[in-house]
Amino acid sequence: VFNTDPMVSNLVVLGSGLAEPEAVFIDSDATSRTPKGVYWVNSGGHTVQTCPFEGCGPSGPVTIATVGGRPRGLAADAHFVYFGEVVPNAGVPGTTVQIWRARKL
Repeated sequence: VFNTDPMVSNLVVLGSGLAEPEAVFIDSDATSRTPKGVYWVNSGGHTVQTCPFEGCGPSGPVTIATVGGRPRGLAADAHFVYFGEVVPNAGVPGTTVQIWRARKL
């Protein structure tokens, strides 16, 4: 996952060594619209992760949720991120079995 803000003169690695990152969401301040953080699902790693918009630094991304299946999709409001969990072989392959809510950092 990379920060591709045109105001930044170079790319910033937000997370590396991830297993199928997808569904990226940029969190911004509601009043100033200043970017605060980046959230994404790491589908192959079974996690939802975040970093500050400027980058994670040496500690890497922070995991805010871990599920047994593959997290899919991502939406957010002022306080939470929402995502689906798909568990292969749960009756019908690819069936979404749960919708989750996790508190934003």
